[in-house]
Amino acid sequence: MDAIETLKALRAKKSALYDSIQGDIQRLEMESRELAAEIVGVDEAIKAISGAAKNEQAGQPALPAIGKYSNMSPTLAILDVVQKHGNPPGLLVPDIIAKLAAEGFKSKAEQLYSVVYAISQRLVKQDKIREGRRDGKRAFMRKEPF
Repeated sequence: MDAIETLKALRAKKSALYDSIQGDIQRLEMESRELAAEIVGVDEAIKAISGAAKNEQAGQPALPAIGKYSNMSPTLAILDVVQKHGNPPGLLVPDIIAKLAAEGFKSKAEQLYSVVYAISQRLVKQDKIREGRRDGKRAFMRKEPF
């Protein structure tokens, strides 16, 4: 009986230690996420300040983003363009990019074509837009109500 009591006490001690460590892990993960968010904020501030400084050095004042798509996520902006302008036979990816740029969409992506294409394909799979063909190329159009 003494061995069972010893093992139970050992188990209770290990369980308490385990619970304590799990609490520490959760607290550290939360602190890590908070720090990551702060780092992103600092990076954005650095970019904004350095961008403003570059514009001022070039003799241009820093301008706020202007246009319908200037502060919109790529997915929502692409969906909006296709729903508004995607008449059959559809919009080619360069057409979508041109409409986004005309309304203030900015991207740091080096290959914006592949970003727009991938998002458009995902929207087709999500059944939010349709896929068609124009000039033998894949095009994207709004879903027509049946």
